Amino acid sequence: MELFTPRSPTNGPCKLCGTNGPLRHSHLVPSFVVQWLKDTGTGYLRQAVNPNKRLQDGPKAYMLCESCEQRFSAREAYFANTVFYPLVQTDTSSFQYDERLFYCLVSILWRAAVISQSKQLVRAHRFAPLVAEAEQDWRQYLLGNSAAPKFKEVHVFFSDIALGQTIPEKGFNSYLTRAIDMTVASSDARCFLYVKFGRILLFGHLTQYDADKWVNTKIEQGGGSHAPPQELKDGTGDFLLSRIRALNRAFDSQVNEKTKETIERHYRKVFPKIIGSDLFRVQEADFTKDIVPIAKRAGKKVGRNDPCPCGSGKKYKRCHGK
Repeated sequence: MELFTPRSPTNGPCKLCGTNGPLRHSHLVPSFVVQWLKDTGTGYLRQAVNPNKRLQDGPKAYMLCESCEQRFSAREAYFANTVFYPLVQTDTSSFQYDERLFYCLVSILWRAAVISQSKQLVRAHRFAPLVAEAEQDWRQYLLGNSAAPKFKEVHVFFSDIALGQTIPEKGFNSYLTRAIDMTVASSDARCFLYVKFGRILLFGHLTQYDADKWVNTKIEQGGGSHAPPQELKDGTGDFLLSRIRALNRAFDSQVNEKTKETIERHYRKVFPKIIGSDLFRVQEADFTKDIVPIAKRAGKKVGRNDPCPCGSGKKYKRCHGK
């Protein structure tokens, strides 16, 4: 999904409360995440689907009135200080939290649901009515019109630089630790909203799922505590690898030689500043590790009709053999 939405008129109904008037150019993911990516990187951003354009800000859309913008801002400050900065500055994902964290995460999922409904591909999606139902449900909760949302299965997975000598895809660490991504993900029977920003992988389940295979990932509405280790044991890793491959293909097919030269020239210029930064550590991990696809890591030749070694339950030709 293209994340950076085009500019539009600044007046209209607020997507949350419905009030007509001036609209803020609202961030789709918290602004402090975008600032952290810039501060710990090269100072600007690029998106895979339009890599030849250098960006100074993260994904935004005219969505909220000033009042609703402030409604979200207070919870985002709590999220930043309780979860995000401790995670990226001290590598800890153990914390106590209250309902403000759940509210903030639902607000991000709601924004993803709103944006997804504006995309033609998603409007034609078989789960489009369910996405619309979730958007309305979350909106009522965010406005305080309901005590708890019906779609309350909110999960967070905290990623980090992969250990070991191999990675399964090009840019594996860069995606898991620094990318911004957003989509509606589905299979024949499952559907969830997915938002990725920095080291946070956020999931909002809209259908039945095997909760036993999501270990230490659920965020409770009333608050609680969180501590590692975490596991995603239901094939979600296969979905993440497919996102990385798709973004790699999009970037490689669209980036031009002039942009490559610009990126290389700017990188050389800022290199002394970024030595030891988060971006430096992530790219060092990606560049110094061998890329060994899952099929090769299985230790033997995998036939097209054999089960995929990733554990998805699909045939290899239908999964990582594509």
